[in-house]
Amino acid sequence: MKPNNSPSTTSNTRFSLTEALTAIDEGAGVAFGAIAQSFQRVFALADVADEELRKVFPDRGSEPADFFLLLEPPVWLPVDADRWYRAYVRELIQRAKSGASLANPTAAEALYVLYRASLEAPRSADFTLAYETLYRVCGFPDAPGEKESASYPGAVEEVLAEAYRAA
Repeated sequence: MKPNNSPSTTSNTRFSLTEALTAIDEGAGVAFGAIAQSFQRVFALADVADEELRKVFPDRGSEPADFFLLLEPPVWLPVDADRWYRAYVRELIQRAKSGASLANPTAAEALYVLYRASLEAPRSADFTLAYETLYRVCGFPDAPGEKESASYPGAVEEVLAEAYRAA
């Protein structure tokens, strides 16, 4: 069978190839754009870690060896949550300075557990108080004030303990 090389078939074929190549090019642009944003994010978070380290260890040589590597952003970190990362880093740095264990979850990690739980079920007053407590511990400037009281003594502490266990 002889191929059909009429002008309409050839131009349709070229147009389809052009469309395909354009789509591939646009797709690559989107992919490279996402990769570039990821790199920018990594460097922005590294700057946050460096800034917080310099506050506690002005002479960066006085910090624990390889400590900067421990400040890798956790996988749970929301994409646009620099303040969560800053709170996470701040607490780890304070622990390192005081010689405390770095193994236990941070307040930011426990707060994230409560945040995720709040998306799945209604919050109780005790849950809200625990959330607000961790919000303040993380040093977030817009922390709400306590407006409710716990349902029983120790209820908020139980919610906090569960959040830290789950983190």
